[in-house]
Amino acid sequence: MEGTAESACGEDDVKRFHPGDHWSQPIDLPHRVARNPDAKIPRRFLVFTVIRPGEPSTEFP
Repeated sequence: MEGTAESACGEDDVKRFHPGDHWSQPIDLPHRVARNPDAKIPRRFLVFTVIRPGEPSTEFP
């Protein structure tokens, strides 16, 4: 929505996301990077989770 986000899961390279971009995170890899690379511009983003009925909302490896 606003600002810039950097994210990486598992051994993946850090990826940079801008307003209008979208991404998903696999549940079976640790989320090792989640940051705002810009100290002056805040980041705002929308997060939603899809959970199947009867399944846990968190996965632990």
